Amino acid sequence: MENASNWLKEFIKDINIACVLAGLQGEAEHVVNINPQLGRLFGDPYVLNSFEWSDEEGHEDVNAPYRDFLCELEDLLPLREHTNLGRSRITAKRIHQASGGLVAYTMALVRHATCLALLEGRERLDDALLAEAFDQRLAGKRRGIANPFRDAEW
Repeated sequence: MENASNWLKEFIKDINIACVLAGLQGEAEHVVNINPQLGRLFGDPYVLNSFEWSDEEGHEDVNAPYRDFLCELEDLLPLREHTNLGRSRITAKRIHQASGGLVAYTMALVRHATCLALLEGRERLDDALLAEAFDQRLAGKRRGIANPFRDAEW
């Protein structure tokens, strides 16, 4: 760990440009804190929390950042038709439930569903593709929650 920390310090000094260090909370800090010289090159950490969701009436603005994120993400997908991932409140809520609002899980879900769509020659994502992607990519990480794309409660 000390070798990695020293290498990172030297690299940052050599390139002489501003750097952002990103990583898992607790692990990234460990790399920086093991070397006081490296630690002085960075400010206090900024923690990115998961996106929030609220079903309470009048709290739709809490959901807006996640829904905006899904809209931006969908615009980048290599599919001909939009699924309205962020525009459809129900779809956005299902994706949030599946991912817990974590960007990494959201990306894993949408990427895999998109790959499945492309392999099957589909033009858009749908609940069946998202359900299959959830089963294959997130179910093991999100134990204890039913597949929100198959659950009759929705």
